[in-house]
Amino acid sequence: MRKGWRCEGPFPRKNGQALIILSPGFTRESVAFDLLDFRLRYQARWHAPGAPRTSAGDATDLWEGILLLEGTSQYLSNVLKEAAQQEVSVQLVTLVAPLKRIRCNTPFLPGRHTERECAYIDRLFSYCD
Repeated sequence: MRKGWRCEGPFPRKNGQALIILSPGFTRESVAFDLLDFRLRYQARWHAPGAPRTSAGDATDLWEGILLLEGTSQYLSNVLKEAAQQEVSVQLVTLVAPLKRIRCNTPFLPGRHTERECAYIDRLFSYCD
């Protein structure tokens, strides 16, 4: 608990692989991001589209550790496809500002139909508006 904020739910393991998708309004500049970063032990990094990889077509280096992505990102579908190929778990993190809570949902493995996952993510994040 920090400045009245509290983290709830199962966060990824320290040395695990995960894709964390953040709800709208949850950015690097948001007040609660410092707490999330602390909770993830400063090991998460933001998705950088077009970042160089070790070799052409090799996505394993992308999934070393915890990757953060905003739920409104235009790259959401592509990143979910890559996560499905590498069998990396996905977790949704919502910011509930009135209650000062950061909630992390149970991890799930994305499937072949990423449009279903995108619809699920949109539906879940629509409650945050």
